[in-house]
Amino acid sequence: MRCACGVASIIALAAWATSAMAAPYHLPGSGEDFRPPPPASPPGYDPYQRPALDRPPDAYVDGRPYWFGSPVGRTPWVQTPAGYVVKPLWSVEFGARYFGSTGQTQWELFGDPPPFTTQLNSRLTYRGLTAHAGEVFGRAEHGTGIFLKGFAGGGIIPSGTLQDEDFPPAIFPYSSTDSNLRDGGLAYGAIDFGWAWRTGAFKLSFFAGYFFYAENLNAFGCKQTAGNPFICAPGDVDPSTQVIRQESQLHAVRFGFGTDWRFAERWRLTTDVAWLPYLHINARDTHLLRVDLSGPIRQSGAEALANVQLEAILSYLLTDNFSVGIGARYWHMQGDPGNVTIFFPDRFFPVDVSGSFKTERWGAFIQASYRLGNVEP
Repeated sequence: MRCACGVASIIALAAWATSAMAAPYHLPGSGEDFRPPPPASPPGYDPYQRPALDRPPDAYVDGRPYWFGSPVGRTPWVQTPAGYVVKPLWSVEFGARYFGSTGQTQWELFGDPPPFTTQLNSRLTYRGLTAHAGEVFGRAEHGTGIFLKGFAGGGIIPSGTLQDEDFPPAIFPYSSTDSNLRDGGLAYGAIDFGWAWRTGAFKLSFFAGYFFYAENLNAFGCKQTAGNPFICAPGDVDPSTQVIRQESQLHAVRFGFGTDWRFAERWRLTTDVAWLPYLHINARDTHLLRVDLSGPIRQSGAEALANVQLEAILSYLLTDNFSVGIGARYWHMQGDPGNVTIFFPDRFFPVDVSGSFKTERWGAFIQASYRLGNVEP
């Protein structure tokens, strides 16, 4: 009897070992989740439900992630063929650009003496302001649609021309001089806060933010082209002599909207339209050969309504995270007479007069960017 019991025990132990070897314990692999089943959820909601075949796991329904409003108080889970994995609540994209552009800046002086406020007395037009700039940009977006984005750049303005005009009766006869520009520069940046509405492969964003722009221009030489014998005549000023230095800074409030459309596999078209309802100008114009001025001519003022910034980008996803693209942009900013004041620091009779200001810049850029988190679209 004892022998039979011992044999039975040995047979049972061998059977258990054989079954254990035939079906060993499975250790968690990459992307797999062995959490217990989720708790009971309200009718119609299942955070582990497999998405429809025509919709990726990160699809949006009615502008919101399909898991938006989940009763689960932690990061939602997304079902994949390997199991359930964490879906990040944030996506972050950052990159760099080369921005090649050209532009024009113009200053006008009215009302000298002050009673004649509508009389144009002087105009400085800076043309052909070709610039080369490097730029960084980024965007951080939450699954609810709230986002923060911005860009910052700077570069050089190596060339251009200045036409300096003076009109009767302030100057008689009419004068027009030409100078060459070199050794200039620009710097700019923007930061915006907003919210995005999404559905399928399309996203519509609304934002408000701040924009900064600075431009430094240096004019050399002076050639009279209108026959005035008193300005840069009878001989021209040598091209190596600096005659004018223009330093301008603009601060603006931005309101706008943008679109992001995934119109084909790995292709995206992004647009951005911004209105600048408030623009403050702070600038200095130094006429280096004017002995009748005790310092730089100060220019300041504020403007609204007529300022806009437009941008469009076509990009291609080389991988799920890395993309390259090309884009174009146009900026228009101005201050009209009555909103811009020009202060002349004359040695004996300092005076404030009315002026106007306008600057435009347009060009194209190439970019590369990398995205972390929820890859979309």
